Amino acid sequence: MFELAIFTLKMTASEYKRLKEQGNVLDFTTLNTTRELLEKAGHQKLVRSITEIIANGEISKPILHNNQNSWTAFFQVSLTVEDIDLVISTLLDAEVAALDDNYETTAKASFYALMVNRWTELQQTVEMLGQTQRNSLGNTP
Repeated sequence: MFELAIFTLKMTASEYKRLKEQGNVLDFTTLNTTRELLEKAGHQKLVRSITEIIANGEISKPILHNNQNSWTAFFQVSLTVEDIDLVISTLLDAEVAALDDNYETTAKASFYALMVNRWTELQQTVEMLGQTQRNSLGNTP
């Protein structure tokens, strides 16, 4: 715990930027909105997983970061490909539901589409990492 505190104090803006741009990182708004949609859809196990990520997965900001509140936070996400599939499916349902009466996009539908893109990029990273781990163990498909 003490070492983490020292690392946080010494973290530079460039190190923070590098950490938050990793493929397994999402912002607070994406995670919180996803959690709310999953709750409405009744996916409680996944809601608990995302709540845990928000509670414990925040990337520490440099001490001089100009905004220390949670709305500007980024989180390391560790979910399975199957969990991410369910998230994407739920977001796609929300995107379709947000279309107007003529099935044309709205600001809300565009927002959900952006979230689908973020989760899809995360899924690709998770799949790539899984493939790399299988290859390093000699378990190539």
